[in-house]
Amino acid sequence: PIARQQVASKSKVHLRPSSMAAACETVIQPDIAYLLMRALPLQDALRLVRVCNAWRLASREAWGSPTLLRTTPRTIEGSLAEGQHGDLGTFEWPNDVKLLPDGNICVVESSTVEGKRRLQIFSPEFERVREVHCPFPLCYPESPGNPGDGRFVAAAACHDALFVAFYFPGCAGDSGRLYKFSLPECVLLEVLRGAYPSEQSEDEDEDEGWAQYFCAVEDLLVIGERLFVLDRGGELGEPSVVVFDFSLHYLFTFGQGDDSRHYQTVIPGGELSGPTSIASHAGLIYIAEKLANRISVFNVAGQFERLVLCNGELFEGPLCVAFARDRMLVGESQQHSWWIRNATTSLVRILTIDGVLLQTLKLTFSPLSLCVHEAQDQVYAADLLGNKLHVLSLLS
Repeated sequence: PIARQQVASKSKVHLRPSSMAAACETVIQPDIAYLLMRALPLQDALRLVRVCNAWRLASREAWGSPTLLRTTPRTIEGSLAEGQHGDLGTFEWPNDVKLLPDGNICVVESSTVEGKRRLQIFSPEFERVREVHCPFPLCYPESPGNPGDGRFVAAAACHDALFVAFYFPGCAGDSGRLYKFSLPECVLLEVLRGAYPSEQSEDEDEDEGWAQYFCAVEDLLVIGERLFVLDRGGELGEPSVVVFDFSLHYLFTFGQGDDSRHYQTVIPGGELSGPTSIASHAGLIYIAEKLANRISVFNVAGQFERLVLCNGELFEGPLCVAFARDRMLVGESQQHSWWIRNATTSLVRILTIDGVLLQTLKLTFSPLSLCVHEAQDQVYAADLLGNKLHVLSLLS
C-alpha cells in the first residue's frame, strides 16, 4: 500500500522509523516473503526485502530494538551433564525464584515430600551454594489440617535476612507461616503464625476464634525496611497485602478484595481479585491479578494509583510480574488452569510501564515466577510442573 501511494501521488510518505521497522519486520517473515516472491517479479521482490532489512537495521540503531528477551530459553534442571553449570540435583516443584542481595539465586521448592521441603541457593554460574530445609515441627496440635501437606511457597530477602512463606492446605484459621532466616548462614531466627487466637467468646462453650494476618501467601516483596506479604485469602480472609517490618511486627493492610466479586465483569480498582505476584518499580508496587486479568499499581503507603492493561485490553491469566530495563514482564497462562503440563498458550509479554505491548514470547510451560538478574543479562522462569528452571537471555 505504501508503494502504491507513492507511485500514485508521486509524493513522499513520511513514517516514523519505529513504525517502518515494525512493518519491515513483518515483510521479511518467511511466509510473507514467500508470498511476495510469488506476487512480484523476482528482482522487485528481492529489492523490497533488501530495503526492508536495511530499514530494520537502521531503525534499530536509531530507536533501539523492541526485542528484550531471546526467544529460545535455556533449561536448567536436575542432573545436568558435568561442566554445564554444575550438578543441580533435582528440583521438586519449583514455585518461586528470587535474587538475593549477594547476587545468588534462591529457588523455592513447594514439594510436600519429606526431606524435599527446601530452598536451594545457587551462584550465578548455577553452582549450588546451600540448601535450606523445612524447620520442623511446624504444625500445631489444634490445627485440623494434615501437617504432611505443608510446603514452602515464596521468598524475599533484605541485606541480612531471608523471609520465607509456608502454607498448610486445609488448616482452617491457621494455614500460614512466615520464617525469617539469617543471611548468608540461613539460620532460623523468627517464626510468625498467619493467625492468632482472638479474644475469648462470651459463650464459654464456644471455641476460641482466630484473628488473621494472612491465610495463603502467594508472594513476598521487600521495599526499604518493609516486608510486603501478598495474600490470596482463604476461608477466614480476603485477598490483600499485609505489611510487616523486618522484625515481623504488623504495620498495616491494603488492597482488600471481596471474594464475592470474583465473577463480576468489572472489579473496582484497588480491590484485589486472585492476586498471584507482586513486584516493585520506581517506588511503586505492581500486583498481577489472575482473576481480574490486570495489573494493579499501589504506592508504598498502600494507596491505589492505577490499573495497567495490555494495549488497553485485559491480560489473559497473568501469573507473575517483573521488571527489566524499564520494561514490564508479565507471565501469562491462558489455560483455565495452570495445572496443565503442556501449556501451549503460555507466554511472556514485554510492555512499557504504561502497558504498551512491545514483544510477546510464547512458552511451552506456565511461568509461575519470573526473576530478573540484570548483571547476568538473564531472566529465570520457574516451571513447577516440569520441575525446571528456564533461563531467558536479556538483549541490549
